[in-house]
Amino acid sequence: MQLANGSSVVARIYNLRRVKVGDREVANVMTAVYPGHDPRLLGQSFLKRFKSWSIDNAHRQLVLTDQR
Repeated sequence: MQLANGSSVVARIYNLRRVKVGDREVANVMTAVYPGHDPRLLGQSFLKRFKSWSIDNAHRQLVLTDQR
């Protein structure tokens, strides 16, 4: 897969049964895992399940609004 910085890595693709962030839980989230690249990202395969999302910088929190 190609990363945002233009470099390429070999990744394994997995389907996570559940991903829980705070009190929100989403089933069947696709994820790519590749060694040696930190930090891990929470991507669109999770975020697209919500009507909207935003970042509250003052409180350093992810705000998720209503699951679709």
